[in-house]
Amino acid sequence: MSKKEVKNREYLRKAIYQYSFIGNDGAVEEDSEENEISMYQVHNGFYVVAPDVIRRNFFLSSNEKEVLWELFSWAANDGGFCSVSQRIMCTNLNLSESTVKKVINSLQKKQFIEKRKTTKRRNVYKIVDLRRNPYILLSEYCHKFLQRVIKYATMDESFIFNEEEYNTPLTVDGYLAGVLYFVNTESIYMPFINKLMTKEVNFKEVYNITMADVGTAINKCYNLKVSEILKRNNNKYGNEQIDD
Repeated sequence: MSKKEVKNREYLRKAIYQYSFIGNDGAVEEDSEENEISMYQVHNGFYVVAPDVIRRNFFLSSNEKEVLWELFSWAANDGGFCSVSQRIMCTNLNLSESTVKKVINSLQKKQFIEKRKTTKRRNVYKIVDLRRNPYILLSEYCHKFLQRVIKYATMDESFIFNEEEYNTPLTVDGYLAGVLYFVNTESIYMPFINKLMTKEVNFKEVYNITMADVGTAINKCYNLKVSEILKRNNNKYGNEQIDD
């Protein structure tokens, strides 16, 4: 375990027990000679490990992530299974019942959870095996694509482009805009999601072919966005009048 990981764990350990007492500086970990008072608390000591492949997922909305974390918190000690009423989820997340229902259905469709109805108000949920989840795999590819572009745009211009024609800010801005356009346009990314939902045994081959096609699609989005950026810049500076 690295020093950074040790420090992070120590920070989290302190945070888990911090909300036990109230002193003049606020929440503190331990009672002391200053006679802190016990804090009114319910969730002290309960934390959810949040994988960044989900937390930073391009294809999950804020509400979808919130509901997923709520289910993670209930399922953490029961092998991915939990039974929690929608009323409790609505209260804990400050979301309407209609929103929670809609999000649950969306998470099912995106293959993050399974739901089995037991009563009118309470269902059994399961966090499914996410190793082949297409929304995770595609989101991670997009993050890696951006990471690679930004890294080499600032370190080695000649790695990707002709050095004489290379414009670092334009390229970075273009790819940022292009990737965001890709992940926010369902008609563009869904064909790749559907390909990754395959039942094929040789999933590695499907993955490699699909991601190569995704790279091509992102480059097309990049070209579109660069054209838009250049057009805006030309309009902006072309319309400026020079003072006498």
